[in-house]
Amino acid sequence: MELKSTPILASARVTNRVSLVPKVPAAGQNFEEEIHSCPVEDVVVDVQQKSICIGEIQTALPGNSFSEIFKCYKELWKMRLSGLVVFTAAGGYIACGGSSWKECAALCAGTFLQAACANTFNEVIEVDLDAQMARTRGRPLPTKRITKKHAITQAVIAGIGGTCLLYSCNNSLTAALGASNIFLYAGIYTPLKTRSVLNTWFGTLNGSIPPLMGCAAATGTLNDTIGLFMGGIMYLWQISHFMAINYKCKSDYGRAGYKMLANEDPEAAATHAVLHTALLFPLCWWLSYKQAAPWWFAAVSTPINYYLLMKPAVTFKRNVNYDNATKLFFKSLGHLCALFVTGVFATTWKRSIKNAIVESSFWNTIKSFFGF
Repeated sequence: MELKSTPILASARVTNRVSLVPKVPAAGQNFEEEIHSCPVEDVVVDVQQKSICIGEIQTALPGNSFSEIFKCYKELWKMRLSGLVVFTAAGGYIACGGSSWKECAALCAGTFLQAACANTFNEVIEVDLDAQMARTRGRPLPTKRITKKHAITQAVIAGIGGTCLLYSCNNSLTAALGASNIFLYAGIYTPLKTRSVLNTWFGTLNGSIPPLMGCAAATGTLNDTIGLFMGGIMYLWQISHFMAINYKCKSDYGRAGYKMLANEDPEAAATHAVLHTALLFPLCWWLSYKQAAPWWFAAVSTPINYYLLMKPAVTFKRNVNYDNATKLFFKSLGHLCALFVTGVFATTWKRSIKNAIVESSFWNTIKSFFGF
């Protein structure tokens, strides 16, 4: 394993003098936006990040322990993001009727390896841009704690290993979906981030594929109502979630040259958050209408969608500012957990509970009332 050391130079110190007096907001501008883009905050973050980087460079010299190398790997793999990918893939598998713990374990392991591969290639491609942003400049590649060659090598091994595992323990469709997701993330979404605001919509496709991988592992096909539902809620949810992130980090994104809708038109970004959230309501009702979930899922999903996503999205739309974007971001995380887990439970309950006659008669009454 090849590690590259970097001498700690005096240039690692912050040399640019920045006024500690916040800029006076221009007429018509939101004062909160000026506070959150205040140069004082940028300098503090800059000092903290460079201090962290210096310490990490010192501890990552050649001959260091495996734990330090593995620490670099975990940062390259983006463990929380990869964990979310595994969570949605496993949820899709269980919701679509998968029952083999061995298949589920292979699905989780293979999906994680493919996600780690995609995330590493993303950081390899964006290393120069990451070095310009406060929240990413401490990553392994910008700080030279690991070489590009080393990062690419472990990414290739992870990608091939994950694909082979899915192919041998699940099926070819699952493996192909995962491999295509690596290409979509590293080959299309990542380069598009500096070219078009449409990158967000391509990025949401990446998050929609893992539940379909779970569906494919369980059924061998994508022609499944539950699988399409799981992929659909991930697609719609991500728009609201990403619009909040884009607004929160718009200064960083703008500094690095990323094309984000929140930078070019914050009002439009907030509007898309509301519109895509609104589509979650009929999607959840549709699952019960197709009798893939019990009738109560349509009722339970409605307050989940409203209170945990629609309400904060509307608040963000009415007053586009940093605080409302932050609230939308955190509530969207709770929303995904609540809706996804409820959906998995509801579809599993539908298959296991033997009260189909009572359930069917109740739902038929509701459909007759509305003329379906």
